[in-house]
Amino acid sequence: GGSYDFVYGLSTTAEGNALLCGSFRSDSIRLDSITFHNRSALHNYDAFALLLDTNGNAVAGFKSDSCGSCAFTDIASDTAGNIYILGSYSDFISFDSTTLFATGSSPLFNVGYRPTGERFMLRRCTVKGSAGAFALAVAPDGRLAIAGLFYGDSLITHTDTLLNSNSGYSDGFVMVIDTSGNEHF
Repeated sequence: GGSYDFVYGLSTTAEGNALLCGSFRSDSIRLDSITFHNRSALHNYDAFALLLDTNGNAVAGFKSDSCGSCAFTDIASDTAGNIYILGSYSDFISFDSTTLFATGSSPLFNVGYRPTGERFMLRRCTVKGSAGAFALAVAPDGRLAIAGLFYGDSLITHTDTLLNSNSGYSDGFVMVIDTSGNEHF
């Protein structure tokens, strides 16, 4: 480290491996044998995730290619070994050749990786205001459950819009994404 570096999410895989995620403002951080370099715009927070084996050795690392400022806030895996990461960003966030641009001050996203490291999912929720998602769980049938809060008028996903019941204050939400990619509140 050398600056503000945080771990936000911790989980285990079906095999007993550890998953952790967070954000860092240092130029780089080294976690076991994996070094993450900060590529955020204007040297803001960058996000990271790490898979550790049952002995605590780093197996794989995951991060965005670049972002305005971003954090991975929770992490989970399914029985097939796929890894799901939840987070938020400002301005933009890029994975591979896909860039998501922010609407509102802090939209949410979730990204999924296969055990091979291949990204297979990238979804975002737009918000008129700001949002934070802090809890992620994977059901045995593969559905994702996400919980968080948002400020502003609404939280907009791919298939639904959730209205704030008391504009000017935060509202909590729980969203389930089924195996077909549909969101339900």
